[in-house]
Amino acid sequence: MQTIKLTEPQEKSLAEIEYLRNSMYGNLDFNATLDYMNRRYVEPISKLVDISESSLADCAAGFGFLLLSYLLEALSESAVIRSGSG
Repeated sequence: MQTIKLTEPQEKSLAEIEYLRNSMYGNLDFNATLDYMNRRYVEPISKLVDISESSLADCAAGFGFLLLSYLLEALSESAVIRSGSG
């Protein structure tokens, strides 16, 4: 598994999302968050299936850090399923 590291422009783009910035997650270290998601979820999944050949459906995706971690690692197809308004 690779170490996921966002570029400075990518981090800046995330930090500029007003809804994220004004939420309780506004002070997240994005790289540390993606690293956690990778170690906690993506790595265990990759031991069960070939994630480069598998899709991920991230229901109740929140801000999508699991989805982003999966995409960066697997470079495969994913889908966000969002319910509610806003």
